[in-house]
Amino acid sequence: MTQLPLDFAIVYDYSIESYFVDPAVVLNPLDILLKPHLWGDNTLLVCGTKAAGKTHLAHIYAQKHNIPVLQGANTTLNHVQDKTYCVIDNADTMCEQTLFHTLNTCKQNQTKCVLTSTHPIQTIPFKTPDVISRLQQAMLISLKNPSDIVLHHILLKTLNDYNIFLTSEVVSYIIPRLHRSYEAVQTFVKTLNTKSLSEKTTVTIPFVREILDGLDSPEFEI
Repeated sequence: MTQLPLDFAIVYDYSIESYFVDPAVVLNPLDILLKPHLWGDNTLLVCGTKAAGKTHLAHIYAQKHNIPVLQGANTTLNHVQDKTYCVIDNADTMCEQTLFHTLNTCKQNQTKCVLTSTHPIQTIPFKTPDVISRLQQAMLISLKNPSDIVLHHILLKTLNDYNIFLTSEVVSYIIPRLHRSYEAVQTFVKTLNTKSLSEKTTVTIPFVREILDGLDSPEFEI
């Protein structure tokens, strides 16, 4: 009989201390986030693939200014009216009219607004010219795929979020064998968590090798 894994709540660490900046990048995303006076049109766009750290940056901004992180699909104009700061995660899920009025309101009120998006939001074929124009005036942060040093940090952070502790030997085995993407790290750790809880086993190199081999199959293509 297969043991079903327990559904433990995952506690994501969105603190500023846990956000790692690649020392090789020219533009430090965290530095730009914390300096709204640098933004064009009082708006910052943060774009990147799934699990690239967009939501982490959104929460850092929200914590600094004591505001909620709004979700794009659920955001209404009432959420941003008369606000000094606002942050909208997954802004690419907003309807065009809501996004249009949000951008207008933030411009009129000098609201410092952060928008995150999985897709490069300026490339979305909006029908309203003013939306395109406003987005083109905003400052853009594009989160690229991780370097080895970033991948190592993201793996350790994600393992910590899931309360998984691995030996340095196992971590060293994993790093060179993971796909170079944030989503690959998240998929690997989720699979590791589920499988280790289900089988109630110690995480060893052979155990990890089996998971990595499975993730290389078409079923788990990243």
